[in-house]
Order: sequence, then structure tokens, then C-alpha cells
Amino acid sequence: MQVLAVCTANLCRSPTAAALLQRHLRAAGTEVTARSTGLMGVGGPIPPPIVEELARLGASPEDAARVLLTEVAVRDADLIIGLERQHVREVILLAPDVEARAFTLKELARRGERAGPASPTVPLAGWLGALAAARQPADLLGESSSDDVADPYGGSRRGYRRAVTEIDELTGRVARLLAGRGGRA
Repeated sequence: MQVLAVCTANLCRSPTAAALLQRHLRAAGTEVTARSTGLMGVGGPIPPPIVEELARLGASPEDAARVLLTEVAVRDADLIIGLERQHVREVILLAPDVEARAFTLKELARRGERAGPASPTVPLAGWLGALAAARQPADLLGESSSDDVADPYGGSRRGYRRAVTEIDELTGRVARLLAGRGGRA
């Protein structure tokens, strides 16, 4: 399974989501390659508070590759996870046909828990497509605390910890939904 996590600058949230989702899925025995990207490019150095918070959880931002946001990177991913609605909209503008496999992290956890875990006998695209089919056209418009993970960049250490803790909890929920697929897309 190929997962692409997307945020604004590829400094905090998407490297965190990619590293933690990969850690959770591998711990559950699911083969996954997670990468992160940003709307503004590959990103500069990861802020030390992110590195420290990930280390506290037994992960590192180096666990997942950071790549450019390109149409090829998007199309190669079996699952695209944005950390805000804006990120998902930008991905869909880049490659409209990936809409059924592009979600915010919060949306994926919420919709997946309502629908139930992905079945190892059903293609991942089928499960994701069913989740996306329940979307209303306005579900990706604007900003929403029910879908957006706050960007901690430039904030307090408490803000960084809060963001990493939230992403860890959400990626754990998503990993439970995807576990048992054995890496099959």
C-alpha cells in the first residue's frame, strides 16, 4: 500500500502523519510505504519539537520519504491523506480522478469507523470509494475543525505536542481500519 500525506509546507503535519501511520500499520503487520509532501514543496528542516515528539513515540520524520507534490506522486498513491480540507482540494485539482482516495485524516477516521474496517478480500479502492460516495459536494469546502488538524508551525512546544498527539491518535484509528490488508491495494 502506498500512502501520501499532504500538508502545507511538508514540515510538521504531513511528515508526522506519514511516519506515524507507517509505524502503526507495520506494527499491525500491514506492508506500507508512506511519503509526505506539501503544497509549497518538499520543505526545509523539520522543526526540532516535531523530531522530539516523534522520538517520544518511537518514530522519526526520516521513517517516511518527503517528496514533491506532483501529479505522478498523487496518482501513484493508493491513499492520499490531507491534514486540512485545503490539501485534499489541491490534490483533487491536480488529479481529479483521485477524489475517491483522497481524504482529510479526520474525515478518513470518521467515515471509516462509521463504515467499518476495510476487508482484506475487497480492494482498498472499493472501500475508499464507498467512503467517498457518502461525501456531499460541500464537504471539502472551507475550513473545519472537524476535518482540519491545526498547524503547529512557529507556535509553542505545547502546540507541537498537541498536533503530534492528535495525529498519533488519528493515524492509530486509521491503521486499525486498514490493518489486516497485508499491504494489498
